[in-house]
Amino acid sequence: MRYDVLEPALSPDEEKLLARAREYVLESKLEDSEKAFMQFLTRARAGQDTIRKLLYFFRRDMKGYGKLDPIMRDPYVEDIHVNGSDGRVFIWHIRYEGMRTNIVLTEDEVNSLIARISNIVKRQVNTANPILEGLLPEGARVEVVLRGVAANGNAFTIRKFRGVPYTVIDLISLETSDPDALAYLWMALDKERNIIIVGPTGAGKTTLLNALLFLLRPDARIITIEDTRELRLLHEQWLPLLVRPGHGEEEEEIDMMDLLKIAMRMRPDYLIVGEVRGEEAYVLFQAFASGHHGLTTIHADNADGAVKRLVTKPMDVPLALLSMAHLYVSVKRVRSGAGIVRRVWEIKEFLDYTDRPVFVDVLTNNKLSLDRSGVVAKDEYDELRRRSDLLREMAKHGLSDYKSVFQIIKNYYLNPEGTLRIVETGGLP
Repeated sequence: MRYDVLEPALSPDEEKLLARAREYVLESKLEDSEKAFMQFLTRARAGQDTIRKLLYFFRRDMKGYGKLDPIMRDPYVEDIHVNGSDGRVFIWHIRYEGMRTNIVLTEDEVNSLIARISNIVKRQVNTANPILEGLLPEGARVEVVLRGVAANGNAFTIRKFRGVPYTVIDLISLETSDPDALAYLWMALDKERNIIIVGPTGAGKTTLLNALLFLLRPDARIITIEDTRELRLLHEQWLPLLVRPGHGEEEEEIDMMDLLKIAMRMRPDYLIVGEVRGEEAYVLFQAFASGHHGLTTIHADNADGAVKRLVTKPMDVPLALLSMAHLYVSVKRVRSGAGIVRRVWEIKEFLDYTDRPVFVDVLTNNKLSLDRSGVVAKDEYDELRRRSDLLREMAKHGLSDYKSVFQIIKNYYLNPEGTLRIVETGGLP
């Protein structure tokens, strides 16, 4: 399967006209480049269909990312890769995963795009400094590696930031999870249980993390720490912090450890780390032990694998602190029909660690079992059912956009029964 970008076809005469229009813009004294472009086409008496097509290519090349611009605008594409001077473009698609595209960049186009990226992020990349990391205005993270470090020639990866986050209602509609499991996790958050989301690359760890954060009470003070901007919230007391790569003496590196330490002194109700990979895991568990509450994600196949990573280098979380993480939520990719879907596969409550971790299974094979749960007591089943009913009704009536979800959850904390009654009619409280 291949991802094909379809663009307007230009006749030879239109291609010549586009080249002349670009030259005119470069020589024009008008500050507004698009105005200069249109001025030339008007004087050339171009037809409306030709103007429409040429304006598309002008905006794509002069204001966008050239041949990559259509992919940058596709919300279903997460990553874009160019692996060397052959210029072939690959993507990571939300539903179909890794795909080759029909786009092939020339070596000059690759170099030109890298130069443009360097100019946008205001960071130099050259043979003396062959690695560039930065954030594009849209929030996408870009990594550039030049020839000499990259054996196949200049290469780059763009990891896009999804502007509109998925919600728990989206996850229900996509069959990633069900209302009962999500209601259980919602109650766990209310009870200030610390949660670790586990899964391999592309399984939807960050997607689930962001969706769960919308269930936090609206007055909570939330500090998020990421190296790539992916999380988005509507809480008034949300403070997002981002890792900063170092660039010589002018810009000192600020890493996860630095941000975690300062965040702990800023009195968060919830401390969120986008992903733990190294020594910051130890600091996060210290934060849990000192009374902070939070969530994070970790790359592992399951809860056992996550704990194994946590207790070995470079994370080195002491066994005595493992109980500070109460829940492990495993997500994975499963094949469904022609595509791939993400699923919340397991939820486990951590009990103990002897020679191996000991868990209570809460969710297995899509079945929620609360008989031995330490999170939801039997006298709280009615509240769990009410929250599950609320999420189910929201999915039924298509109340899935993040602003509506936030408004409903906000009102639920004020008036649970009244909010459920309104949502049952398909309305917004």
